[in-house]
Amino acid sequence: MPASIGVNLRVTGHCRQGGRKYMEDFFSVAYQQTEDEKDLEYAFFGIYDGHGGAEAAAFAKEHLMETIIKHKNFWSDYDEDVLRAIKDGYIATHYAMWKEQEKWPRTASGLPSTAGTTASVAFIRR
Repeated sequence: MPASIGVNLRVTGHCRQGGRKYMEDFFSVAYQQTEDEKDLEYAFFGIYDGHGGAEAAAFAKEHLMETIIKHKNFWSDYDEDVLRAIKDGYIATHYAMWKEQEKWPRTASGLPSTAGTTASVAFIRR
């Protein structure tokens, strides 16, 4: 991050594939500065632990944060509103994921994808 915003934040992330032939886990880090670039609006950190395939974790990585920050309550000064935006963002991402599931690879037995994920996130707001 540019030093001009007065925030010194170092973030390191690492994903390691275990003994399986495929990787199902992801992480993301993002931030947004204020319009004058002197402060931090928010920093976002997400960990997505996929299982049964990588599709759900990849979907959550690509959509969860954006869904949350587009919610009008995310920008509120009240914690309860921000928490509502985060909860609603999870729910909206969940339903959007259901709609995408039919496009994901089927299981070896021909059933719909069983891919799922956990999504642990943290926001730091000014």
